[in-house]
Amino acid sequence: MSDPLYTPREIARSSQRCTVIAIEIRNEADRQGELWGVDRALPDGLMVWHRFGADLEGNARGEMGFRGDSWASILLEEVGEALQAGNAGALRGELVQVAACCMTWIDALDRRATS
Repeated sequence: MSDPLYTPREIARSSQRCTVIAIEIRNEADRQGELWGVDRALPDGLMVWHRFGADLEGNARGEMGFRGDSWASILLEEVGEALQAGNAGALRGELVQVAACCMTWIDALDRRATS
Protein backbone atom coordinates (compact mmCIF):
# COMPACT_ATOMS: atom_id res chain seq x y z
CA MET A 1 0.00 0.00 0.00
CA SER A 2 1.38 3.40 -0.93
CA ASP A 3 1.72 6.31 1.45
CA PRO A 4 -1.24 8.72 1.49
CA LEU A 5 -0.76 11.89 -0.49
CA TYR A 6 -1.48 14.00 2.59
CA THR A 7 -1.39 13.12 6.25
CA PRO A 8 -4.45 13.83 8.40
CA ARG A 9 -2.49 16.66 10.07
CA GLU A 10 -1.71 18.26 6.67
CA ILE A 11 -5.35 17.92 5.64
CA ALA A 12 -6.48 19.60 8.86
CA ARG A 13 -4.03 22.50 8.38
CA SER A 14 -5.08 22.92 4.76
CA SER A 15 -8.74 22.83 5.73
CA GLN A 16 -8.18 25.51 8.37
CA ARG A 17 -6.38 27.75 5.86
CA CYS A 18 -9.18 27.26 3.34
CA THR A 19 -11.76 28.14 5.98
CA VAL A 20 -9.92 31.34 6.89
CA ILE A 21 -9.61 32.31 3.22
CA ALA A 22 -13.28 31.50 2.53
CA ILE A 23 -14.34 33.69 5.47
CA GLU A 24 -12.18 36.52 4.15
CA ILE A 25 -13.76 36.17 0.69
CA ARG A 26 -17.27 36.10 2.20
CA ASN A 27 -16.49 39.23 4.23
CA GLU A 28 -15.30 40.99 1.07
CA ALA A 29 -18.43 39.89 -0.81
CA ASP A 30 -20.54 41.30 2.05
CA ARG A 31 -18.55 44.57 1.92
CA GLN A 32 -19.13 44.80 -1.84
CA GLY A 33 -22.82 44.06 -1.27
CA GLU A 34 -23.07 46.95 1.19
CA LEU A 35 -21.30 49.22 -1.28
CA TRP A 36 -23.12 48.24 -4.49
CA GLY A 37 -26.29 46.56 -3.25
CA VAL A 38 -26.91 42.90 -2.53
CA ASP A 39 -29.47 42.23 -5.25
CA ARG A 40 -27.71 43.65 -8.28
CA ALA A 41 -29.73 42.47 -11.27
CA LEU A 42 -26.90 42.64 -13.79
CA PRO A 43 -26.68 40.68 -17.02
CA ASP A 44 -23.88 38.15 -17.24
CA GLY A 45 -22.26 40.07 -20.11
CA LEU A 46 -20.47 37.08 -21.52
CA MET A 47 -19.67 38.94 -24.76
CA VAL A 48 -17.53 41.50 -22.90
CA TRP A 49 -14.29 39.81 -24.05
CA HIS A 50 -14.28 41.66 -27.37
CA ARG A 51 -13.92 44.94 -25.45
CA PHE A 52 -11.17 43.74 -23.12
CA GLY A 53 -8.28 44.10 -25.56
CA ALA A 54 -4.95 42.33 -25.62
CA ASP A 55 -3.05 44.54 -23.17
CA LEU A 56 -3.98 43.60 -19.62
CA GLU A 57 -1.23 45.78 -18.18
CA GLY A 58 -3.09 49.01 -18.91
CA ASN A 59 -5.97 50.45 -16.97
CA ALA A 60 -8.69 47.80 -17.07
CA ARG A 61 -11.43 50.39 -16.68
CA GLY A 62 -10.19 52.35 -19.67
CA GLU A 63 -9.56 49.37 -21.91
CA MET A 64 -12.94 47.85 -21.31
CA GLY A 65 -14.98 51.00 -21.14
CA PHE A 66 -15.89 49.76 -17.66
CA ARG A 67 -19.32 50.84 -16.56
CA GLY A 68 -20.17 48.04 -14.15
CA ASP A 69 -22.92 47.09 -16.59
CA SER A 70 -22.39 43.31 -16.36
CA TRP A 71 -20.91 40.69 -14.08
CA ALA A 72 -18.27 39.92 -16.70
CA SER A 73 -17.09 43.53 -16.93
CA ILE A 74 -16.88 43.80 -13.14
CA LEU A 75 -14.92 40.55 -12.90
CA LEU A 76 -12.53 41.56 -15.69
CA GLU A 77 -11.96 44.92 -14.04
CA GLU A 78 -11.06 43.13 -10.80
CA VAL A 79 -8.74 40.73 -12.66
CA GLY A 80 -7.10 43.71 -14.38
CA GLU A 81 -6.44 45.30 -10.99
CA ALA A 82 -4.94 42.05 -9.70
CA LEU A 83 -2.62 41.84 -12.70
CA GLN A 84 -1.41 45.36 -11.93
CA ALA A 85 -0.64 44.66 -8.26
CA GLY A 86 2.82 45.81 -7.29
CA ASN A 87 3.56 43.29 -4.57
CA ALA A 88 2.36 40.04 -3.01
CA GLY A 89 0.23 41.79 -0.38
CA ALA A 90 -1.59 43.91 -2.95
CA LEU A 91 -2.01 40.89 -5.25
CA ARG A 92 -3.53 38.86 -2.42
CA GLY A 93 -5.99 41.63 -1.63
CA GLU A 94 -7.00 41.95 -5.27
CA LEU A 95 -7.40 38.19 -5.63
CA VAL A 96 -9.73 38.19 -2.61
CA GLN A 97 -11.79 40.81 -4.48
CA VAL A 98 -11.76 38.64 -7.63
CA ALA A 99 -12.95 35.63 -5.63
CA ALA A 100 -15.64 37.73 -3.90
CA CYS A 101 -16.89 38.92 -7.28
CA CYS A 102 -17.07 35.31 -8.48
CA MET A 103 -18.92 34.29 -5.32
CA THR A 104 -21.43 37.12 -5.75
CA TRP A 105 -21.95 36.33 -9.44
CA ILE A 106 -22.57 32.66 -8.60
CA ASP A 107 -25.07 33.76 -5.96
CA ALA A 108 -26.81 35.95 -8.56
CA LEU A 109 -27.01 32.99 -10.96
CA ASP A 110 -28.50 30.83 -8.22
CA ARG A 111 -31.04 33.50 -7.30
CA ARG A 112 -32.08 33.79 -10.94
CA ALA A 113 -32.52 30.03 -11.21
CA THR A 114 -34.87 29.95 -8.20
CA SER A 115 -36.96 33.00 -9.07
